[in-house]
Amino acid sequence: MNNYYFISECMPNFPRIHDFTTIYQFSNYSTNVPTAMSVDDLLTDGNLYNIPIKKTAVGNTHTFILREDGRLYCVGTNKYGQLGTNDLQDRMSVELVKSFADKTVTDVACGPYHSLILTADQGLFSAGYGKLGQLGDGSKSSSTLAVRTVEMPLPRGQRIVQLACGGDFSAALTAMGDLYTWGENSSGQLGVGWKPNTSSKPLLVADLEGRVRRIACGHYHMMATTYSGWYSTSFRTRKC
Repeated sequence: MNNYYFISECMPNFPRIHDFTTIYQFSNYSTNVPTAMSVDDLLTDGNLYNIPIKKTAVGNTHTFILREDGRLYCVGTNKYGQLGTNDLQDRMSVELVKSFADKTVTDVACGPYHSLILTADQGLFSAGYGKLGQLGDGSKSSSTLAVRTVEMPLPRGQRIVQLACGGDFSAALTAMGDLYTWGENSSGQLGVGWKPNTSSKPLLVADLEGRVRRIACGHYHMMATTYSGWYSTSFRTRKC
């Protein structure tokens, strides 16, 4: 059987690669050589065997692993509740995120200390550090003991298809190509101009309405690919 490796969405120091049955990790704090994680428990569930891993997402010190069947697992530190477990307990080994055990998760994204989780019924949830509005629930406080719900101002019938997180900001892309952003905007990373400096609720990036295909976030900037090229949202939305 061939191995197919994917580079996950990464924050500094903690990249992840995986094939369908094994996840490897390497960082500045180990040998810098890919090392297999012990995750056999999440690959076997009842009568299902070797369920493929759909995606991994990492923050500064926390990690999510999403299986193809929608089961979400976590490991790492949880100082701000970024693991979405409704507590502040660190996880030193991979375990199921029980607060989403009855849901089918379709996407997950991590900032340094916050996380976004999307479910099949289009529920969008956030957890972790939120002092700059990056949780998107209208507040500017950390989600410690409760996962927050992000109310997206979507037109009827619109669906979210991708999530992304930057340093202290968040983004969601819809199937119709609309991009919504929220959180810190000190460098114009939200793509909505210089104002507001922060937003605790999702804002439509009007300059790219209906045109975005994929998004990716850095700490203070975001890139969006459209049908006509790449755009950067840092200081201003501009074509690259």
